[in-house]
Amino acid sequence: EQGIYRVSGAQTKMTKLIANTFEDKNVDAVLETDDVKVIASALKYYFREILPEPLLTFSLHADFLEAMKTENREQKITNLSNVVTRLPKMNYECLKLLIKHLYDVAAFKDENLMQESNLGVVFGPTLMRPKEETVASIFNIKHQNILIENLIIEYDAIFEGGKMNEKYQTLVNSRNSSRFHRR
Repeated sequence: EQGIYRVSGAQTKMTKLIANTFEDKNVDAVLETDDVKVIASALKYYFREILPEPLLTFSLHADFLEAMKTENREQKITNLSNVVTRLPKMNYECLKLLIKHLYDVAAFKDENLMQESNLGVVFGPTLMRPKEETVASIFNIKHQNILIENLIIEYDAIFEGGKMNEKYQTLVNSRNSSRFHRR
């Protein structure tokens, strides 16, 4: 079985939901939709196709990737946090809400089959992409996924000024380190 954000909702229902929500300004359309896959698909579509620029912005793309390259987990989260705070205010607020939602989704990973790494794979290319598609940018997709995974895992530390998530600190640090430093 596939996770909630990995299964697409019916295209016609999603198109109708998007039209009702964004064109007709009927925000209740989401509440009237009974298929969670349609809502999940519409959310991904909004961030990937409707926004004129990725939520993590073209101008900060390289800075986000650079923030993830340090070996030290604490420094990595500090760097990531610093770049996040440089986002335009609306992007920051929207990202904070979305990552909180994904954090909450991951809390129920046994039921919805969407752990942090899966959410990173789904939302990495949706929330972050370069202005120009190049061969190098294709190789950066895995880094984008890891970045989103880290935003989710470290939601409290990055957005709420809390402590780093100690449960993941050792596991993710070793896994991310090996992923980022393979050449």
